[in-house]
Amino acid sequence: MDVLLHDCSPPIPKELGQRVGQVLGVYKNSAAESVYVTDNGLLVLNRGQFDWIPFDEIESAKVLGQDKWTADHIMVTTKNSTTHIVPIRHGHGKTRDVWEFWRFLDRSYKGVQSIKSPTTDRIASVSENSATYNTTEKRQIDSEDENPHGQT
Repeated sequence: MDVLLHDCSPPIPKELGQRVGQVLGVYKNSAAESVYVTDNGLLVLNRGQFDWIPFDEIESAKVLGQDKWTADHIMVTTKNSTTHIVPIRHGHGKTRDVWEFWRFLDRSYKGVQSIKSPTTDRIASVSENSATYNTTEKRQIDSEDENPHGQT
């Protein structure tokens, strides 16, 4: 079954239907260009074509433009090195929408990755071991400071 995002949009292709998840909001650049924010990623509609960018596949996101005053899109690179352009065209000067959208996107994909990462437990374990090692090392150094020549 095709899912309509709103009255003016074409249906989401069936192969994307389940992966897209629930639509949470829409950033509308124009009638032919919108960015749908879902609970699983971004769905960019540009001239009737969809570009699906799942949060858990994003490697990086970078604002691009001539300068910060005219920036109007975000370049998203996925883990398989595919580049996607996400147009965010409204706002003026320092208050261009692209900056807030980029901050949202940066937090979203990094948050999803930290939840789904199989190495999260190992990193926490390494951090704990490092903290223990650093604490032990500091105590050893403090002891040497108190007794610099090893005298008992």
